[in-house]
Amino acid sequence: RPVGAGGAAMAARSPTSPNRPPTSSMSAPRSAPREGGATQGTPAPYIGMVVRQNPGSSIVHIASVDPGAPASQAGLQVNDQLRSFGGAQTSNIAQFRTALKQHARVGSRIPVVLAGNMGALPPRNATIHVGQKMRQVPTQLPPMRTPEDLHAIYRDRPRLQAVAMAAFNTCDTDGSGVITRAELLSGMRRLLPPAVSGLVSDQQIQEAFSKGDTDSSGFLVGGEFVSVVDYLFRLIVANSRRA
Repeated sequence: RPVGAGGAAMAARSPTSPNRPPTSSMSAPRSAPREGGATQGTPAPYIGMVVRQNPGSSIVHIASVDPGAPASQAGLQVNDQLRSFGGAQTSNIAQFRTALKQHARVGSRIPVVLAGNMGALPPRNATIHVGQKMRQVPTQLPPMRTPEDLHAIYRDRPRLQAVAMAAFNTCDTDGSGVITRAELLSGMRRLLPPAVSGLVSDQQIQEAFSKGDTDSSGFLVGGEFVSVVDYLFRLIVANSRRA
């Protein structure tokens, strides 16, 4: 999954699957909003790199770097092993996302330890000066006042992705690009009116988080988050029909 590449904040560009190595990035779920297409820029931290961990490996490495991005300016290169980030060891994606959540703030300086050629070269130190990009969030969303509204949304993939992008921004209050359990819970309660959000319990939202956290990192990123929103909307509709 990606960190900072191509987008504004720090989330993944694509969902994780058993055949896709865990990666981490800094961009909210992407979509092409159809409800008028209007978006609004929201400031978010920007590093501009994609971090990946290959299956069965204890090496977290740089998969790509945006030209001119803060990561590039700090001298990070493709196939650098990322040994630590902000003083925290990064031997897996979960450790990296934990450190990212803690340190990625616009204007902050993050010390990193790297080793080129997938760790074969001697370690070197660098400092990333976190920049800022505008995360484009849809402003014209379909109504979400009733379970029937949610039913119409999850049956239309572009609408679902646009709503997920807005929901991601609602949940990601610190702009880190990764969502915690607490952020998902509070964000979904803010996104939906009480009459709709009340159709799903806190426990069910927590269970949805666990289902969506496919790499067991303890965080949700872009593709995972879209799947969780889809699951929760379907669950709310199912619960309303049983009520």
